[in-house]
Amino acid sequence: MLRLSKLTADSKFDKYASELSKSFAGKVTNSPIAYSMFLSAQIFAFGPSYEIVIRCEHENEKTKRILNELNTLFVPNKVVLVVPDNKRDEIISVAPFTGNYEKINGSPTIYVCKNYVCSLPTTDIGEMKKLLEK
Repeated sequence: MLRLSKLTADSKFDKYASELSKSFAGKVTNSPIAYSMFLSAQIFAFGPSYEIVIRCEHENEKTKRILNELNTLFVPNKVVLVVPDNKRDEIISVAPFTGNYEKINGSPTIYVCKNYVCSLPTTDIGEMKKLLEK
């Protein structure tokens, strides 16, 4: 629910996650080792979180390199949303905030946001890594 909230910027999913947390609070308190994934979600909930949007023409080699690099980085509080031109309208319908993200010079463009506050877009994988290290 938390990841869905970050991907769609729809706070109703945060409310659902909060209700789940309340429902399981007693069980988690009594046996935290049995709920390690649940506790990981709690860490995600209390942030900070990174929202990474990749605008691209389609999933080409550079887009794949960006995604591969993101997968090698340990950033557990991140969500990644790829918005290719051919799926843009569909993605905007569930994540309207992505309608404002554009490509730079037709190249796959990376928007790194922390708690929905975005840095300037970049097309450089090294710059993306620096933004995620801050």
